[in-house]
Formats: sequence, structure tokens, C-alpha cells
Amino acid sequence: MLPAMGVTLLSPNIPAITAAVGDQPGGAYLISIALTIPALVIAILSGFAGIVVDRFGRRVCLLSALGLYAVFGVFPAFSTSLVVFIIMRGLLGVVEAVIMTSTLALIADYFHGAERSRWLAYSTGFTAVMAIVVYVVAGALGEIGWRFPFYFYGIAALILALAVKVIWEPSRAQLIEEDACLVAQTPSIVTSRLFTTPFVTALALSAVGGALFFVIPLQIAEYYGQHGLTSPALIGALIAVATVGNAIGALGFRFVAHFPRRYLIAGAMGVSAIGLLLLPFCTTVTTVTVAAFINQLGAGMLPPLLMSITMSLATAFHRGRAGGLFWSAFSIGNFLSPIIMVSVISALGSLAHAFVAVAVLCVVIAGLSVGAGSRIFPEPKL
Repeated sequence: MLPAMGVTLLSPNIPAITAAVGDQPGGAYLISIALTIPALVIAILSGFAGIVVDRFGRRVCLLSALGLYAVFGVFPAFSTSLVVFIIMRGLLGVVEAVIMTSTLALIADYFHGAERSRWLAYSTGFTAVMAIVVYVVAGALGEIGWRFPFYFYGIAALILALAVKVIWEPSRAQLIEEDACLVAQTPSIVTSRLFTTPFVTALALSAVGGALFFVIPLQIAEYYGQHGLTSPALIGALIAVATVGNAIGALGFRFVAHFPRRYLIAGAMGVSAIGLLLLPFCTTVTTVTVAAFINQLGAGMLPPLLMSITMSLATAFHRGRAGGLFWSAFSIGNFLSPIIMVSVISALGSLAHAFVAVAVLCVVIAGLSVGAGSRIFPEPKL
């Protein structure tokens, strides 16, 4: 839930925050930076967070980051300085990177094979669901006052209290034994080196997947406007309906995780492409929402699938780094998505044409995955 809260808890309340503290020099600009800076910090620092997690241990890093998340998240409620806002939001991004990296490493420590895929599906599916819930909570808290959404970040302290009791970490001896078994059983997949061809390819796919993941959430509002819909509340509700497909796709991954990876990549890309290809032919708001929902089914499967592939290519002592690098790649894709789409729309002349171009890219990746996937990503024998 905490990564979902990074932006969604504040975005519905930007007008109220702007009215309260936006009269400072550069107010609107600084508020927009404060909103998005956690995502940028995650993209830049997750790889370094992985090194810290591997060096000092998953549990101690997770517990420390949870406590700091509560402090950094709540602190802006007690200040009206936009400089303080930006600093606290930047620090929030730092601890979010540690939380996301350490939890991914711990899931990889606790579970293996199909069971790991199942829990990665639960994790990403829950995040997608909570993003929708947090939007509702944010709106309700914002009605009380602009400071109240910041107070909700304090929920991390409750999560910390629970985590202290239930989170454990495998011993070093256990990790050494596990590494020996992994390398012995799958020498062509897992080696003592992290930056193998499959691993680098997985990171590249994760960056592309991160960009594709944000195409509909960031662009569909404009497309609704082109179909005559102007109500922000109704547009928000329809986007929420469409992104339910995201959660379904993520949770559905657990039921197909046993299929070869190359077919799963092709399937996720193919379903995403179908939704995008349908959009130019949609003539009503309802059909636009259906097409967006189909796209989100495929896009929702990408995070747990790419996580599963990335983490399966790392030894136990590299899991923090692997998880951090995954989040860096995926978040960089998120960050670049709107920039790329603006360029594509400018080159092709319309948003509809841009959707088709992205769909073609998905189809190309699907074809390459089926054709070369077994050589790039050998199937684990676990």
C-alpha cells in the first residue's frame, strides 16, 4: 500500500494544497515537484537501495524504512514551507525505495518457483487495488482539510509494529546453502555474476514494461475528452473502472505462472496491444473504457511477471540488488512514459495513432519473445 500512497494520497488534494501554501514564489511549480519527486527518487536510488539491503540485511532495512516513512510522510502537515515539503517528499522517496526493494527481496527469500510467482501476484495485485482505495481515502480526508492526507502516512507506524513481530530473515548459512542449490540445479540461469545477458534483458524489458504500464492511466483522460466527456469526477471514475483490469491481470498471473516465460511475455504484450488497437475504433465512452480495461489486463500482468523473471536470475546474496535494479528500471519507464508519448503524438499527429504505434511495439516484443525467448530466458528447473 505504501508505494501506492506516494502520489495517490496527495494528487486529489493538489488544488487545496495550492490554495493553502501556493502563494510562495514558484508555488504551483514547487508543488508539482513535491508531488512527483518520490517517484523520481525511487527510479534513481532503488539500485543503490538494493546494495544497502544486501549489505545490512532485509529486515533491519525494512523496519528502519517503515519508521522513517511515517516521519517523512507526516512531517509536511506541520509546515507551510514548500522547501520543507520537497525535502520531506524526497526523503519519502528514499525510504520507499528501501521498502520496495527489501520486501521484494524477502518475498524471493521466503518463496520459490510457483509459490513465489503467486505471492508476487498477490503483492502487485494488492498494490493496484489499494491505489484505487487510497484515491477515495485521499478525497475524504481532503474534505476535512489539506493537512489530513499527510497524517494518513502515519499508518506506516502501525505496519511497523506488525512487521517487528512477524518479519524474519533467513540466516547467512541458509542463503549460502540455497545459492549452492540454485547454481547446481540451473547453471545456465543463475550464476555468481548478476549482470548476465538474461538479467540485463530482463531489466530492459522492465523499463519498457514500466513505460507501457502508464500509457492508459496517463493518456486516457485526454482521449475521453476527445469523445465529449468533460466531467473530472466521471473521468476519474471511469479510469478507476478501467484500472480494475490492472489488479485482475496482476492477480491472474498466479494462475498462469507455470507457463513458459516467453509465452507469458507474449501474452501480456498481446493483450495490451489488443486494448490499444481497439481504442481508435471506439465511438463511445463505454467502448473506450472497455478497450482501456482490456489493455490494463495485459499491463497488470507485466509487473509480477517481470519481477518473477528478474528475481529468478539472481542468487540469494544478490536479491536486494536485483530487486532494486528492477524497481529502478520499471520506475524509469514510468517516468519516461509521458515524455515518449508526447513525442509520438507530435510525430504521428493524434493520440489514436500513438495508441496504434504503441500496440505495434507490443506485438513486435511479443514476436521477439516467442522467437528468441527460450534462448534469452532459459526456463528454471525448480
